[in-house]
Amino acid sequence: MRPDRFNTDYLARPPRSELSRWVEELWCFEAKASIRTAGALLVVPDGRPEVIVHYRTPFIRTQAGNTAEDPSAFVFGQLTEPIELASQGPVGVVGARLRPEGLHLLGFGNASEATNQAVALGDLGELGKSISGRVRKASGRSERLSVLESLLLRRAENVGNRASLVSAAVARIRGTGGRERVENTATSLGVSRRHLERQFQTYVGIGPKSFARLERFGHLLQATFEQEVSSWVDLALDHGYYDQSHLWRDFQSFAGRSASGLQEANTQLLALFGQSYGSAQAPGES
Repeated sequence: MRPDRFNTDYLARPPRSELSRWVEELWCFEAKASIRTAGALLVVPDGRPEVIVHYRTPFIRTQAGNTAEDPSAFVFGQLTEPIELASQGPVGVVGARLRPEGLHLLGFGNASEATNQAVALGDLGELGKSISGRVRKASGRSERLSVLESLLLRRAENVGNRASLVSAAVARIRGTGGRERVENTATSLGVSRRHLERQFQTYVGIGPKSFARLERFGHLLQATFEQEVSSWVDLALDHGYYDQSHLWRDFQSFAGRSASGLQEANTQLLALFGQSYGSAQAPGES
């Protein structure tokens, strides 16, 4: 499917180097009318919190069986479960995809307080109020991204580097595609597993084992985006899964559906963002 079928525009760019310590990407997504697809848009956990500002009609979000309208401006912490989004009018969203430990930039003393939660920006003090107000008043996508970037950059200038241990662990876990054992990660950094777990809960919002699971699952999904997959069993083994049933459990945990169901949902989502999606026979469907 082509993105113009949905009459949408998506713009993304990396942040300035001074902000890249905390932010991976700045993005903006627009649709001139309500997005009409076969169903809700599926969002799968990827280990990155998000700052999100709606300047048009907010999405309707369904999560863990509960349905509610998104706040107009909020931070979403770590996801460990899927959510579904449905539009109810013209869409305009600007966001910052944070690094896994990026909630520290916004003043969260304990990132686990935002896990699976949408925290209104207005509850985060003057920074949150400034982001919410100024981004929504800006004109055009590029200006909105610049306003968000400048406000986050101002905050970054006054934030220390207390999350350096977690940053090093995150880099190591990501570098191995989530396949390294937590004990080995802790040992390589000269700390106990328990200390590393406490640091992850504080700065990331989930434990290192859970984060590694998300990374492993994300690497596998990325492989399906980039190439045709002839064997899900081989793909699972290549990404550190013990067997096909092990992978199947992660599909259910993080996507809430089978592999073929996730492919169908993500074909729509990726079409909105102008990407293609590989195909393969799904686990358990041979």
